[in-house]
Parts: sequence; C-alpha cells; structure tokens
Amino acid sequence: MTAIPRVTDDCIVATVESASRVDPTRYAVEEMDRIAEEQPSLQIALVSVIEMFMKGLGEDGEEMISVNMAKELALVSTFCSLGITMAAIKAQIEGDELTEQWKTAE
Repeated sequence: MTAIPRVTDDCIVATVESASRVDPTRYAVEEMDRIAEEQPSLQIALVSVIEMFMKGLGEDGEEMISVNMAKELALVSTFCSLGITMAAIKAQIEGDELTEQWKTAE
C-alpha cells in the first residue's frame, strides 16, 4: 500500500510563508471555501468535529470558560481535525489502490 507522502521541512516552510502573507481570517475563509468545493464530505466532517468542541465554549449569556480551557479546546479540535483528515486521505489512497488491483485482476 502506498503511504501518504512525507512532507519535507522545505515544503512546510514554503507553505507557511505563503499562508502567512494573508490575513489569518481571510486565509481560513478561503481554505474553508476551497475545501467545501474540492472535498465537500471532508469539510462537513471537519465542521462537525469543530462544532462539537465549540459547544464546550458555551452560548451567549452563559458563564465564560477560562483562557486555558479555550486554548486546550482549540488545540484538541485542531489536532482531531488534522488526524481525521490524514486518516481519510490514507484510507482513500488504500481504497483506490484496492479498486485498481481488483480491476487489473479481472
């Protein structure tokens, strides 16, 4: 089975530098729009996961949570979203490879 390509340090640096040239909110909105267009099922899953964590922040008029709790929720939701994305990509690659193997075996 083919693994997800390992991302090099140079690639990460270039990507972060490119992303950091844009206002973070604008970048996030552009990425949400791009993911919604290119990977709608993945975007729905990620929004659901993030919404689950944001429920922990409470609603307007409710008691505020601590800054440390907000940071923890942001960190955990980010890495859960990243983990789900990486696992989905890996599973899709493996599924595509199996489909290709079945086609060639016929």
